[in-house]
Amino acid sequence: MSSDTSWLVLLPSMVTVVTAMLSRRPIGSLLAGVLVGLIMLEPSNALTNFFSILLEVMMSETIAWVIIVCGLIMLLMRVGAADAFCRLLVAKAKGSESALVYTWSLGLVIRAGYFH
Repeated sequence: MSSDTSWLVLLPSMVTVVTAMLSRRPIGSLLAGVLVGLIMLEPSNALTNFFSILLEVMMSETIAWVIIVCGLIMLLMRVGAADAFCRLLVAKAKGSESALVYTWSLGLVIRAGYFH
């Protein structure tokens, strides 16, 4: 590929946007755009570069934290923990004032856990 600026520099972005609109899956669309960009840069080593970049990103502490937290949240949603917690609070909160107190105290617990 030549070093001249042309419309080809927009191809990975266009692939990403079109794929996202058609499939409604943002992660797969982003990966498709990255793969197209890598193919444009170095066609013979595109897959090798793709997997090395993917491995480097997955080894990041931030990404690992996001995966763990989101996985835990999804697990709690799948087993019905959120629904059970809501039913427990609905049974305990008898009126609007007690519901506000429970909401306020839960906010304090979440905030205290966030800052520690």
